Amino acid sequence: MIINLGSGNKKLYGFINVDNNPKTNPDILCDGETYIKQYANNTIKHIMMDNYIEHIQDFETHLQDCIRTLKPNGKITIITIHALNFLDAYGDCNHKSRFNAMTFYIFAQRNHLIINQQITSRIPIFNPIMNLRIKQKYYLIDMLPMISTWLLPFNIKTTLIKN
Repeated sequence: MIINLGSGNKKLYGFINVDNNPKTNPDILCDGETYIKQYANNTIKHIMMDNYIEHIQDFETHLQDCIRTLKPNGKITIITIHALNFLDAYGDCNHKSRFNAMTFYIFAQRNHLIINQQITSRIPIFNPIMNLRIKQKYYLIDMLPMISTWLLPFNIKTTLIKN
């Protein structure tokens, strides 16, 4: 089973597309937090969250609930706006949480998950700069906020894998 939480108008073929907005015509009309709770442990293969997690008030509890439902080696793919992308991260009054690369790194450590991460710009020429790392843990972009305003707009793409 594969689920696309907060699908909006980005429906994915082969996924159960879940959204709470009836105008997007999802497969399941429901908020993602409520929907995921119905699943038993170890039943879902993949959960996609594309510009969804920033709309969740208690994202950590929600992610832990999603992890509970994952099969071994199941994954959650999260695409969200980087916190230093001020116009997008803070400009939408529906955004409840802001993220940088360390947010998911720490979450993965606390929950014993494998993490793969990438920072992506909607302007592809900047992608090599965006993914420069310091000590394999920190992204240069997180350390230099003045550069981030110059490189707007950019996102964090994270994949969390259950052991």
